Parts: sequence; structure tokens; C-alpha cells
Amino acid sequence: MMHSIRRLAFLLALMVAGLAVHAGFAQNASEASSIHNLEPFEPVDFPDPSRYRTADGRPGPSYWQNEADYQIDVRLDTVRNRLSGTQTITYTNNSPQALDRLWVQLEQNYFRPDSRGAKANPGERFSGFFEGAGYTLSSVRIRRNGEAVAPDTLVDGTRMKVALREPLAANGGTLQLELKWSFQIPKDGADRHGITDVQQGTIYQLAQWYPRMYVYDDVHGWNPMPFLGQGEFYLEYGTFNVNITVPRNMIVAATGRLQNPGKVLTETQRERLQKARKSRETVMIVDSTEVGDPSTRPDGSGPLTWRYKAENVRDFAWAASSAFIWDAARAEAGGETVLAQSYYPREGLGTEQKPGWENSTEFVQHSVEFYSDFVAPYPYPNAINVAGGVLGMEYPQIVFCDMTRRGQSLFGVTDHELGHTWFPMVVGSDERRWAWMDEGLNQFMNQYSELDYYGEGTPTGALSGLSGITVRGMGKPDAQPIMTYADRVSSYGRTAYLKPANGLMLLREHVLGPRRFDAALKAYFDRWAYKHPKPADFFRTIEDVTGEDLDWFWRSWFYETDVADPAVASVDTASTARDTAAVTIEQNGELMLPVPVRLTFEDGTTQRRHVPEEAFYTQDASTLRVTEGPLRRVTVDPSGILPDTSRANNAWNRTGEGEVAGLSAADGTELEPVRLSYEGTPAVSRTLRPTSTDGNDTWTIITEGAGGGPDSLIVDRETLRPKSQVINSEADVRLMYTDSLVTGTARTSGRSIPIRASIDDPVLFEGYSFHHPLTTLGAMPLRPGFVASFDVFELPRSVKTMRYRVTGTETVETPAGRFETYVVNFRVRGGGASGTAYLRRKAPHHVIRLTADQGGGETFTQQLTSISGLSDRGG
Repeated sequence: MMHSIRRLAFLLALMVAGLAVHAGFAQNASEASSIHNLEPFEPVDFPDPSRYRTADGRPGPSYWQNEADYQIDVRLDTVRNRLSGTQTITYTNNSPQALDRLWVQLEQNYFRPDSRGAKANPGERFSGFFEGAGYTLSSVRIRRNGEAVAPDTLVDGTRMKVALREPLAANGGTLQLELKWSFQIPKDGADRHGITDVQQGTIYQLAQWYPRMYVYDDVHGWNPMPFLGQGEFYLEYGTFNVNITVPRNMIVAATGRLQNPGKVLTETQRERLQKARKSRETVMIVDSTEVGDPSTRPDGSGPLTWRYKAENVRDFAWAASSAFIWDAARAEAGGETVLAQSYYPREGLGTEQKPGWENSTEFVQHSVEFYSDFVAPYPYPNAINVAGGVLGMEYPQIVFCDMTRRGQSLFGVTDHELGHTWFPMVVGSDERRWAWMDEGLNQFMNQYSELDYYGEGTPTGALSGLSGITVRGMGKPDAQPIMTYADRVSSYGRTAYLKPANGLMLLREHVLGPRRFDAALKAYFDRWAYKHPKPADFFRTIEDVTGEDLDWFWRSWFYETDVADPAVASVDTASTARDTAAVTIEQNGELMLPVPVRLTFEDGTTQRRHVPEEAFYTQDASTLRVTEGPLRRVTVDPSGILPDTSRANNAWNRTGEGEVAGLSAADGTELEPVRLSYEGTPAVSRTLRPTSTDGNDTWTIITEGAGGGPDSLIVDRETLRPKSQVINSEADVRLMYTDSLVTGTARTSGRSIPIRASIDDPVLFEGYSFHHPLTTLGAMPLRPGFVASFDVFELPRSVKTMRYRVTGTETVETPAGRFETYVVNFRVRGGGASGTAYLRRKAPHHVIRLTADQGGGETFTQQLTSISGLSDRGG
């Protein structure tokens, strides 16, 4: 917990510190190394192919998987917040081995205070532990050939072993497992399900609610890995028939197709649904004025039973509430109609400035249709988004998202969760082992979906942004391979989401090209739809379809934590004619990505070169011969798409000191006033004094003029194009934090500046908006499309919601001096911390002292002896 509080201190420092951007390139020529590179290019030792899984990544001719079909009757008790059910699992053993036992998942037992999960995740995001949690199993029976017996069972936390008196025959043997159970519903169910009270009722989001079968497969046999909170699911496919009994005043949303609409919906609602199936515009099924009106429910008294059927799905989730607003519209998927739907309370409605869940169904439409084109047609009749307390979680045909999300934040979480329909709802990977096979693949697709929806940006820009985030974690002592099992990953956002997404974008945009990569991704989906692929099946399929040996990439990016550092090692013009040069490109890291190079000639023309990975098979350096004319500049990775750990060695420049893009600067001391166009304001004049040195990629210039200067400006050395600027004037900054994004606006000196940045290791703030009237603004955008750089420190998963407010001022004595501070009270839900932070009133506004109650009466106090450098820390 002390570690968590220290991270919190850094976050508070960040939120009120100047957002300074540091840039600077320096020439770094080095001798080319002659050592071989056999290790980075060593073949990956994939499992041997078999009749079940072939060498080219396909399911083999004898591939099999077992099947689990569910018949469930479940009743919701809203007085005691308890769920009870009876179910029959028809289990079919298609394997070539007879089975003498079954393994069943009992994931509600996770919430017991003494569970393994409670010990693995104390106080963190995946919490919700309480006394009285877990299943009460009143009956477990095995039925075969009309006879039922009570088997020997062993319950071990979230797992139950069921011993069979007679083995279940191979190649199609079946039996029925009958269970009766009940449990107390967690209010906060590990951020995947739970209970949320709203103004007009209560929202129940139910997941992991029924005992379900573990997977028996050809690689591991049984997979009875316990549920520990972070690692998600590995499930068998089958048919679900589920009858859900709830109070009459409730509306239900669930996986599958509703079988008895005439019993649970009014005639008006059924007519509206028919209209929605034909409408591109959103149709209200229950609008905000009708919520709670008895006329929205069928006549009669007593509870209603909603009957659903879902085929070829691996899970079933549902939600119920009397507070739901409900709307729907038609989405198209490969010539089939999908009913896009949203269920949300009044609290989900937004404003004209910050639209909310009234736009959800439009987002659902887009996601269904975009991914239907990008990968394969959406295969189910319904696509449902439900608002509640869950931040974001996916299930077949239904997703749960945070009801407080607004605008682009709501789009992002909706698009991400619905993207999971393809991976892992249809391509059923083992999430409990390899989180990247669903989270990383999905995060990769999300980049293109967001670009398509908003019509802003390019894939190159998105790749550059992802690489910029990923590189912050590369080379760190705590870096873990992507192939690390899910529950053993310490930095989940970086390792399971961002780095694999970054790698797949590198393959598509840089290594293979969209045409080859897209064909391979679609082939992977087609080959493994409704099956259980392993990582080697994915890797082999990509290689098979593209025709490329990518072992070097899989090894460095997925199996290792290698870093990339391409550089301009030298440019030899002295020993050759003036219009020729030998340019040596060097790899200083183990990750041997192809290197894009831009050559700029004296006449201003440019040429692109591409140094492939093969050039580094036997040595770290490759030399390009340039004969097109005298060189002025050489730049490695000019678009910034590579996760380069050191960009200071990426450029060689002939420009000498005292010259800025051809503009004379007498002794480098002062230039004539230059008009800089600030976004949203008229141009202003400032006097420029360059302070950079020969060989830098940029000039850092001290600018004096109107405003609270002096300010520092960073411009491109060739074009004088502004790159960033630090403005020493106070700004009113409003920020919205989401799982993986910070967005907002800064207003200062009459200018309005957009702030938008992805976050390394998602900060879990539930969409809470922060207002920063104190912040000194850095990285001011100087042209349309330029957004402020924004670093957010890594937070532990325990930080779920943070709220703070300034309550006054106080003078604080510290070893670093006497400071007039703002007194800020804060509270962190999910981390168990609350307390007071003292923030220096004058820039830089760092945390001077932090006092926090960690919970349980333990208090942690941190007093900073130095207030410099906090905002300079890498993300």
C-alpha cells in the first residue's frame, strides 16, 4: 500500500505541475560492430505440429473440442440481493481420451475473504470480497441413461472436481451434470459484475454467475487454473437456454434471442423493436419519461420470467433494472441485420457539450459494422451495451460499460468491449494464460475503428502514438514479456493491451503492409472461429499467409523484452565525391526492426530508403550508398513510428552553428521578430534567440514578448516549424481521465488548447473529470492538429476512483524551504486511501507534503525534501 500512496503522490504532483516537453537530438556516431546477430534471429521453438494443430497454423484433420450445453433457471431476489438457480449441463466428450473426472468453475467463491484471489489482490481493482460470499451448493448430481447419482466432489476455492464412477467415453460420450445453487450477489464483483444503485432503481449486472465447465483440450488436458481476478476466461462453446425470473417492474438485457417477447414486453415495445430493426436512426423502446411507469410492463402481478436462447456461445451474461432507458437501431453485418441496443439509467444521459449514453447505440452500430468489414461479419442477432458500475467488460452479444462515460470516452470503452466479440467470443483463446490474444488483438483493431469513426488522424499517427507509449516501459527492470501468464503480469495495461497492439500495428503498417497482414488476420479468424487457438497457431498462420519468417519479431516482441535503438552511426562524405556519401545505419538494441531512413539533399529534395531486417542478420550495421547528390541531412525513422529507446542518435545534419534553416543569426544571439500563429488567436510577434548547438535535430529558442515569459520554443531545425512550447503563464485545465486516455482543454492567455494523450498502464478513474485552475501549461500547440504532450505516471491497479478538492491555503515549512500551499483533500476508492496533500501555490505546483490514511488506521506521511524534477519523470 505504501507503494500505492507514493504513486498517488506522484500523480498529484503531475496534475498540478507544468506539462513541460523536453526535446533535443544530438549526433551520435559510433563504430560499426562486426559481431554476429544469431541470437535475435534464432528460430522460435514452437510446439511440434500434430494431427490436431498443423505446421501452417490451421486446426489439424483430427482437431476436436468438447461441448457444454446449459439449461438454467435462475431467480433474482432483489430484497436480499441473492441469486438462486438450478441448471443442467450436458457435457460431450469429443476427445480421444475417456475422462474419469470433470472440473467445474465456481467463480463466486473468489469473493470469500479467505480466497486465493483475496490474497493475490488485496484492495485492488479486482475486489469485492465480503463475509457470506460464494456458492451454496445444495445439490450436485450426475445423470446418465436416465439414472442420477451423487458423485464425490472436492471444492477447492473457485474449482470443483467431480469424480466419475464410470469414465465418460471418448469420441462423443455424454452426461448431464445437475446443480442447485445460490449466492449473495457482490456489490462490486471484481469490476466485472455487481449492483449499482441509481436514482430510479438498482442496476444488476450479472456475470460469472453460474457454475460452468473448465476446458479440456489437446494441449494441456484439463485447464483448472483458479480464478484470481486479473486473468480472464477460457470456456467451452455450446447452446444456452436460460430462464430469468425477476420482479415485474424490471427490464432485462441478456445474451441470446428473447424467446417470449409476448409475455414480458408490451405491444408498444414490440412494435418499437420492429421499427428499430428497420431504422438507422435510434428508436426509443423505453424513453426517459416512461421509466418507472407501470404501463411499460405487461398487465398482471408477480414476477416475470424472461426466456433466452443463445447458440454457439461460450458464456452468458445479463442485466436487470427498473431504471433502464432502452433504445435500439439496425446495424448491418455481411448482409445480415443486427439489432444494436443500449440500456442505461437517467444518470447516463449527457449534455449538448458532453453527450452521453443517448449516443451509445450509434457507437454500437459503428463497432458492429466496422469490425464486420475489418475482420468478419458479426455473427449474432443482438449487440447490447448496458450502463452501470462496471468500468468495461465483454460477454457474448452484451457488454457492460461505465454509466459515467461521456463522448469519446464512452465511444472508446464501447468500441473496445464490442471488439471482443471477434476475440475472444468467437475466436476462443485462453485468456487466463495469454491475455494478449484477446486484449492486444482487440486494442490493435480499436486504433483503426476510432480513426474511422472520428475521421481524424492516420494509421501512421496512431502507430507513432502507441510506440511512444510502449517505449516508456521498454528496458525497465520490471518489464515482462507479453507471453507472461495473465495473473503474473504486473503492468497489465502495458503488457496485455498496449505493447501487443503496438506490435501488431508495426507488422501491419511497417513490416508486412496492410494487404498481407489483413489477409492473414482474416485467415486466422476463419480458421479458429469457435475453436481454441494457442499462440503458436496465431504466429504460424500469420507466417503462412504472408509468406514471411517472423521468428525474429515473435522472439523479441512477444517472448523477450528486447529494445530497439536504430541510429545514424556515421555519414562519410570526406573520402568520396561531394555528391556521394556512405551512410551507416546501426542497431544498438536487440530488436532488429526494419529501419526507415529519410535523406535530405542540399537542394531540399528528399528520398526514402528502407533498411530491412535481413541487413542485420550478421552484423549490427548496414551501409547505404548515396549517389543522388550532396547530403544535407539523414534522419532515421522520420515519422516516429518505431519504439525507439533513444532518439538522440537518429539524425545527422550538415547545418552549422549560427544558421537556422538558412536564416542568418549573427553570432547566434538574436534573430528578427518572427510571427508565430497560435491556435485560436491572431498571430503575435516574439524575438527569437537560438540556444541550440550544431548537430541537434531541433533548435530550442528563448522567446520574449507578450505574456508571462520568457518562454521556451522548440522548432524543427530545417523548417522552423514549431514542435512544442512551454508557456510560463497560468492555465485553466479541465481533464477527463478514462482507462487509457486523457482528454481535455486548457485555456490560457485567450487561447483554447486541446489535450489528448494515451496512458501507459491505464489509470482507472471511472471517467471522473478534474479541474486544474493552478496548472502551468507546457507543450502548447502552435498549429491546428498539434495537441499537448501529457505524461501520466504509472498507477497501481488499486486506484479505482480518485476525487479531490481544494479547501484552503496554508504555509508549510519543509527542509526545502517555506511554501505557501493549497490544501487539497482527496479520497481514493478501491485503493483505500484518503488524506491531505499540500500543493505549492506558485509554479511549479508540486506536492510539498502528503498525508494519507491507508485504511486500517495506518497513516503514511511523505514530505518531499526537494520540489524539483517531479514533472520530468518519464511515464
